[in-house]
Amino acid sequence: MTDPRGQMGTLVPLSQADTFEPGETPGGAPGFPGARGTAISLADDPVDAYWNQRPPSMPLTEAGEAAITGLDFATGDNPRLRCAPTNILFDWYFEMDVNRIVQRTNDIQMLYGSMGIERTIQLDQTERPADIEPSVAGHSIGRWEDDVLIVDTVGFLPGILNADGRVPHSGELHIVERFSFDPDTGALRREYVAEDPLYFEGQYRGSDTMLLSELPYHGTTECDDRTYR
Repeated sequence: MTDPRGQMGTLVPLSQADTFEPGETPGGAPGFPGARGTAISLADDPVDAYWNQRPPSMPLTEAGEAAITGLDFATGDNPRLRCAPTNILFDWYFEMDVNRIVQRTNDIQMLYGSMGIERTIQLDQTERPADIEPSVAGHSIGRWEDDVLIVDTVGFLPGILNADGRVPHSGELHIVERFSFDPDTGALRREYVAEDPLYFEGQYRGSDTMLLSELPYHGTTECDDRTYR
């Protein structure tokens, strides 16, 4: 940690630890909520303070606020703690499990190493079928703009978009992802925008970068139910 006392700061590579002042964090980022020395860690119930008492990480509508009222994100109400799929955004990079992408003539298959989400991105469709059955993966239509793959997905089951940020989503969730690949570095970058007119005030935006793995894809990583209580 950047604080050798282990009370504040954040984790950095050992080779860089001496370049930080005690308690400093890279790029001015805040210390991880709940880490020793932060305000949450000094609460009477740090677990509850971290998971349940913080405000949502984005503005929610009244319906969105009501959707998380009474939920305990430190227990079984949190999908990531009960070994259940969360969503196509979070599970893509959670725990850095190895994912697999298979490109075929009319579609692209994305297999998630974390919690086993399987997505099929339809490349030969421009309109949605009338009978979409809601699912964790939703229904995805993709198109190419030069070397960028744009994926438009709807048809989700209601769930949790970000457990750490206490952000729920309804069945009206709509996600647009932009995938771009750097052949020189092997980096696959994804930028995404999520909208949910029922639960969100505004948009949920983010990005992530995955690198080619030296380890093979072996299917879904085993998981044991956990709880912070």
